[in-house]
Amino acid sequence: MAENDGLVYGITAGGFYAPTYSECRSWLERKARAVFGKNLRTEPTTGAGRIINVGARALEVAFAGCEGVFNSLFFSTAVGVAVDKRLEAFAFERLDAVESTARLVVWGDDATAIPAGKQARVEDTLKVFATDALATIGLKVWVVEITATAGAGEIWEVEVSPDVWQYEEQLDDTTEDIARGLAAAIGSQPNYVATYLAETAAGDALVIDSTGPDLTVILTAPGSGAGAEFEGARVDATCTETGPVLGFAGTINVIATPVTGWVGVTNQLDAAVGRDVETDEQYKARWDLERFGPGKSTAKAMKAAFFATAELRELVFAVRVYESPGEFFTVTVYAPGLTDDEVAQIVWDNKPLGAVTKGPDLGYALDDEGGTKEINFERATALYVWMKIEITKGEGFPAIGDPATAIAKEIAVWGTGGASTQIPKLAYAGLKMGDDLVRFQVAQAINNAIAGVKNATIRIATTAAEGDPEPPDPSFLDADLVVADATFLVFDSSKVLVSVVA
Repeated sequence: MAENDGLVYGITAGGFYAPTYSECRSWLERKARAVFGKNLRTEPTTGAGRIINVGARALEVAFAGCEGVFNSLFFSTAVGVAVDKRLEAFAFERLDAVESTARLVVWGDDATAIPAGKQARVEDTLKVFATDALATIGLKVWVVEITATAGAGEIWEVEVSPDVWQYEEQLDDTTEDIARGLAAAIGSQPNYVATYLAETAAGDALVIDSTGPDLTVILTAPGSGAGAEFEGARVDATCTETGPVLGFAGTINVIATPVTGWVGVTNQLDAAVGRDVETDEQYKARWDLERFGPGKSTAKAMKAAFFATAELRELVFAVRVYESPGEFFTVTVYAPGLTDDEVAQIVWDNKPLGAVTKGPDLGYALDDEGGTKEINFERATALYVWMKIEITKGEGFPAIGDPATAIAKEIAVWGTGGASTQIPKLAYAGLKMGDDLVRFQVAQAINNAIAGVKNATIRIATTAAEGDPEPPDPSFLDADLVVADATFLVFDSSKVLVSVVA
């Protein structure tokens, strides 16, 4: 690295070193005094000082240009666009910023039209989600809201014409207990299904979705109990800003742009979390993993193909490739958003010439000449995880706030992968395809969520579909969840039910 009378610049092991403005100015001051005398006034506001200012700035810009040009020549020192250009030749794109998305339930007066772009806010962060399409409130979706309890032994009744369903209120029941009890009583029927929706501003609600004809729903509240039924609709919504905006179940519940006849809104499940644009460090690390990471090049190339575009990265959650060189290979994929033929096409376009594909699922791909090729693969089985957790308080347990909700949110992030809701700069890897759910490991998320937990009893159940109702209590087992290699566990805070005991 060059040095000229104290001005240091040039090539180092970490790239080109460019001197700062202050370093350049100090060097010019020394040079000026060497020529015009040591008593020369060189303060920035003097005549000589102003000339030195201009010269120092020019040197700073020139050296910065040298730094940018030199560093862009090498992968380890390139930044910004230079990194993109170097990896562009390998069709390896930087991950763009993505917005969080959510599925909203809206309710209100019959036939109310909620136009696309109408907004709802997250209750605590005030982040905004805008509807993706027109939603018309009608008879396919009903929201039943419980706003006041009636007392032990009172009978709550929901008529889903012509069927009548009842729940007997228990001692110390809350509005949530009643809403969950009614949802469990109704369950899944041939033409409709009832599930717990979320806490609302006035109480708690269940939602009844038609799987066939329009429904007529009537709530009958006993005694001092109170509640109401509303027609509703479901609509997708997208956050108005990119990045990892959180929207846990039941928190996108503030109407930001009112519409006459629109009464309420919430999200039954956690929002799908977006991401910020990939940083240079993350981009380079991903490329290094692609080049030098474990696994055969065929397997790595196949995995990369399933995540090659922004659209695929939104639709594909997990890929595993089992390869027997020279014989066959099996691609196992959890991608509910892709058809069998779309999966088959990706496999065909990226498999080795002549290699045989195996698996229980079948799709058809087109070759370069328009011919049809049969491609076997394996779809991963999704299991939706439910937990019932009983927390025993210990020393330091918070006296205020909502520790049960905090634990549910942290466990959902722990299982899915992502940034902790409580500890800055902590991120969870999440469970991968084929990973078992070991209850001992869940303790990490519980302890990160709140302090002072003396003991936790964890019971686990699963359902096969996202919208399935809560399993009956005997289905929750006091045991770890062991899954097959082709099973992908899906976590959601609405399915983590936490109770706190003294």
